[in-house]
Amino acid sequence: MKFDVGWSGGVSIYNFFEILKYIDYYNVEDYIFYIREDTDTQPGAIDEKLLMIKNIYETYDNFFHHNIKFPEIEVNKLGCDDDSNGFFESKNHFKEWKEYWRQSADKDFWKIKSPNPNKKYVTISFINNKRNSESDFQYVVEEGRTIQSEAVDFLLDNLCRDDNVKNLGDSRKFKTSQELIEKIKFIEQSKFYIGSKCSWRDIATIFEIPTLIIEEYKL
Repeated sequence: MKFDVGWSGGVSIYNFFEILKYIDYYNVEDYIFYIREDTDTQPGAIDEKLLMIKNIYETYDNFFHHNIKFPEIEVNKLGCDDDSNGFFESKNHFKEWKEYWRQSADKDFWKIKSPNPNKKYVTISFINNKRNSESDFQYVVEEGRTIQSEAVDFLLDNLCRDDNVKNLGDSRKFKTSQELIEKIKFIEQSKFYIGSKCSWRDIATIFEIPTLIIEEYKL
């Protein structure tokens, strides 16, 4: 079974969690993650993504019961519409499966290892509108998800005065699995999440944490 995990740029934590859950749900023994290498791929970008995948797998292993091994990973120079070698063979079934379980009432779907009832934090993360102009930014954020930088500064200055408010920062910039695990533990112990629509928001739903999404719309 083969999974396209995108270009050599950004890695979505939550999307990988979904893929790993899918693999575990169907008890898939042999599976491959493909990374599509663009002609403009920067030096070191592939190694960086491989490390991020490793960190996400170790984080998944920390929080959830499962029976899957670390995936085999291959790098391919394929166009985004290239369907050769069964590159997208799992795509449609995976989408159907996601729609099914999202409507499921199974409270133990994610099989969390140690549910933490101690809720004491408020977790936050805001996507600054300056990110799309940064040369090293890993993905372009669609309109509506970003917030004016002045508003972000105001929110952070006021909300972070309380030690129980934890700014998770960018959901695609983490150096180690331990850093990622620590941030998700903050989410797990949150009373609620406030901020932009990103992987942190989606991960909060796994732990049944209420979310308040802030989006900016031009009048």
